[in-house]
Amino acid sequence: MEQFEPNDLLIFARVAEAGSFSRAAERLGLPKSTVSRRITLFEDQLGERLMLRTTRRLALTEFGEHLLEHARQVATEVEAVKALAEHRQARPSGRLRVSMPSDFANLLLTDMLAAFIALHPAVALELAVVLAIVFTPAGNWLFGVAPVGPEAGAGRCSAP
Repeated sequence: MEQFEPNDLLIFARVAEAGSFSRAAERLGLPKSTVSRRITLFEDQLGERLMLRTTRRLALTEFGEHLLEHARQVATEVEAVKALAEHRQARPSGRLRVSMPSDFANLLLTDMLAAFIALHPAVALELAVVLAIVFTPAGNWLFGVAPVGPEAGAGRCSAP
């Protein structure tokens, strides 16, 4: 059996659920001819018919019914991955480790950090307020702020 495109499972599931190539193509945002061609190629690669087509009706074969169960599982997993990615983009979460000199934190970042925490409650902010910053790979710090030059207000941002 030839290697098939995993997307063909998703297309097949959408066609079976929609009951027509036209409706499935519309929902997928693809031309009807592309959907039809992908299903035909998929059937050829599998060596089995998945659907019986007439001008008025589309019916799944016995093999198509069995394959639809798997295709729906794949479609459900794809939707779950999309939802997870959208959720993570819409609502940042996780741990953010920041190291900075105490004067800088006290004078310049107090309000900013409080606003950040209020805006992103799912982010666990670990703040290390230190006299001097030493970046080491083993330190595992994501972000650090260190003074440069003699001015107290000058600073730079760097990542290990």
